[in-house]
Amino acid sequence: MCTQEGVTTLLKGLAVLNFGCVIFLFVSGGLKVSNQNWHLAFGEQLISIGSVQIIVAIGIAPVWLLGFHGTKTHNRFFLATHTLLCGVLVIMTIVAAGATFDVLAETHSLALKDDCAFNTPQEYSVADCRDWQRSDRAAGIRLFWLFTFQQGREDPRQFQALDELQRRFDCCGFGPPLRCEADERAFPSDRPLELLDTELRVVRQSCGDVAGYYGALLEDECAHFEDEEAVPLVVAGCRFDFSVDACDDAKVAPDSKGCIADVENALRGQVLVYAWGLVVVALILAVAVVASTCMCFKRKYDDAFPRYIDEEPWDPYDETKSKRQRKAGDTKAGQPDCDDDSDVLGRTSVRTISTRGSGRRIHP
Repeated sequence: MCTQEGVTTLLKGLAVLNFGCVIFLFVSGGLKVSNQNWHLAFGEQLISIGSVQIIVAIGIAPVWLLGFHGTKTHNRFFLATHTLLCGVLVIMTIVAAGATFDVLAETHSLALKDDCAFNTPQEYSVADCRDWQRSDRAAGIRLFWLFTFQQGREDPRQFQALDELQRRFDCCGFGPPLRCEADERAFPSDRPLELLDTELRVVRQSCGDVAGYYGALLEDECAHFEDEEAVPLVVAGCRFDFSVDACDDAKVAPDSKGCIADVENALRGQVLVYAWGLVVVALILAVAVVASTCMCFKRKYDDAFPRYIDEEPWDPYDETKSKRQRKAGDTKAGQPDCDDDSDVLGRTSVRTISTRGSGRRIHP
């Protein structure tokens, strides 16, 4: 495998994979830089990670050409440079993948998040649920929901997107129904809060006038009554946390749940796919590093075998014959050449015979 032909063939095959890697890095890097939903949910550090991916994508093509030329010509300088630069790209890719995994690291178990999304948790206590609901991760996912809800006031397609999430996960609103707990803290500073209206970004969670009900931050958002038979009717707030469509007038049951856990898993899954893709890219680049390193330390063919071995052996007869041809103009036509090795009768004029061990020379 570690031959010039084998490594050259390997690099030709890697050219196709490298082309795919470049496209993947540009697409995933561009999404991390530009996707506002991801920035709201997980933080703006994704912008730096995406920038690193784009730099790696730009560097793959020239580095590969350097390695291919170095392998084809067995130029150790090009091979060493390719190994060094490709190694740097591998490290940058691994760092980007590690940083992405770190951003997406689970803060609480999936079982806890799923149970705490219900109106009445079955396996975990309210205190356990409160720790998760007040976390920065939950605050980031809430920002995504609020931003989409805000856009829906001008673009109905955003409301449709939220409604599709509610139908897909069989949930209503963001937080657990009728379990609002006020949180006066500000949202995490690494989120692009300027995207949201002022009333949506002041505090993490505001509640209604009656315990458990969510506050109506936007005009005509909801107007639910605690007791629909009371006189006079008193608006308590919202049973669901920024719900849309059919959920606005739905009744709350013990098994009613909000979309907080399912939305987090969906957004996390979108980014996680690209994180594992970075691992694959790093492995492909690592194969190129191993191949060029192998060729760099491999002796050249000329170092192991002299060049004349591949050439046709020298025949002194050809040289004397060429000399005779050059002297042909000085020789009269029909006359034998004095430099010829035979006489006019075709007999050998001079023969030298060596006998083994005798050291005698016979001149017939």
